Amino acid sequence: MYRVMLRMRVRPGGTGVFEEVIAEVAAAVAARPGNLGQRVFRADAGGADGPATYYVFSDWVDEEAFREHERSAEHRERIARLGAVREESAMTTMTPVAQWGAPAL
Repeated sequence: MYRVMLRMRVRPGGTGVFEEVIAEVAAAVAARPGNLGQRVFRADAGGADGPATYYVFSDWVDEEAFREHERSAEHRERIARLGAVREESAMTTMTPVAQWGAPAL
């Protein structure tokens, strides 16, 4: 398994647009071969008028499946729509080392 975590800071007033677009992106990603699932979390309670930080966790069968998706023109077009509301973003990739308890995203 290969996990990707995206941290995205959304501009004040942009949370509605962000959540709409990220739902479309997530649906398209879920249809990709090799995607095992995703979850989106909102960390801040900034409200519609304040900034918010979102974390997107996406699991893949392996790194190559993720990189193939990441390079696709379709994905780049969808992600570009987030540019108007995103202040900053960072990506972290991970491979599992150990697990206790039930698997979770």
